[in-house]
Amino acid sequence: MIKAMIILFLCLVSGTFFFLNYEKTSLNGRHCSGIMVLKAHVPKGSINYFAEVKMLFTSQNEGFYALSGTLTLDDKYYELRRNKYFTYSRIDNYGLYEMEITRETRSEEDTVPDDIAKMVFLPMGTTYMPSFRVLDDRALLISFLYSPFFVCTAD
Repeated sequence: MIKAMIILFLCLVSGTFFFLNYEKTSLNGRHCSGIMVLKAHVPKGSINYFAEVKMLFTSQNEGFYALSGTLTLDDKYYELRRNKYFTYSRIDNYGLYEMEITRETRSEEDTVPDDIAKMVFLPMGTTYMPSFRVLDDRALLISFLYSPFFVCTAD
């Protein structure tokens, strides 16, 4: 009986520490910003884009990022104003997450044609795996396999 009580107590303490650690690294309420720059050669010509990116984690498993900037294809100039919504979940305890783009909204100011956007931006349904590194209880560093890196802060 005493062994069972000790085991139960250890399980309760371990579960509590796990929960508190998980809550401490929750992404809910964090916001990030960064600059994305891309130069690429595609069959249609040379693409350059420069965008400010703002990312917000709105719940325990959802968020969105807003892209605002310009895109050029050779000598054609386009305005970029769109939001991409995503879901996310933790893969392991080392900071690896899985994110999936679930939908996109475009502002009336966004003039990037769909065929060009498909060459540059991740389409809906795309899954990618960023690494999240907690710097302290308010700051987070997000890195992908390529730049950019985002520094995020908690509200």
